Amino acid sequence: MIKIGRAIERISINGKEWLLDNNDELMTFSSKDLAIKFLKENGYSKLKKEELEDLFFFEETGVN
Repeated sequence: MIKIGRAIERISINGKEWLLDNNDELMTFSSKDLAIKFLKENGYSKLKKEELEDLFFFEETGVN
């Protein structure tokens, strides 16, 4: 499973924050492509895949 994160305030030394659902639970996706699709459908439609990869982290959760 893939989780989506970004650097807090876009400063890498601040640590990472992760995308949560309405219940404050970590959102996960079965693939990186589905995670990117979610971002494009929720406010980032004008950005290319490469631009999204620069803004966000896509990391394995370690949970299947």
